[in-house]
Amino acid sequence: DLDVSRREVGGRQVLSVAFLVRHTKGKKDRVVPLHRSGVDRLARYVREVRPRLPPTPALFPDKTGEAISPHEVQRRLREVRDRMGLPHLTTHALRHTFLTMLEKQLRAAGKASPFLVQAVAGHSDLRTTSLYVHVDRDDLRESVDSLDLGW
Repeated sequence: DLDVSRREVGGRQVLSVAFLVRHTKGKKDRVVPLHRSGVDRLARYVREVRPRLPPTPALFPDKTGEAISPHEVQRRLREVRDRMGLPHLTTHALRHTFLTMLEKQLRAAGKASPFLVQAVAGHSDLRTTSLYVHVDRDDLRESVDSLDLGW
């Protein structure tokens, strides 16, 4: 399922898109926001590519018109991975990389919150999210040095 809404950001109306991913690991449903650059690409796909495919309710149909399965996504990614010579490229590696980059960018913007990463990841336990949150010595030193102790 796809949730599409309009919202105002910085005085501009923007399209906000999120996928509802049903029955993921742990039999949970997850809402996955789509980055604004992905919204543009999705709009182009819907406008230019989707009309050439058989009519079906599935946004990304397979050859039979059914929604493409997770197994098919993994199979296609394996084909790309093998063609590009990237043996470690998996859907899990892409997810891990995305969540790690999200955490680092939030931290760099001063908005670090493991709870934001947890919400995007759909983790019910913060301990799972901690696998994506990396703290090094420089981060610790910078955090302590940035404290205003009022002395």
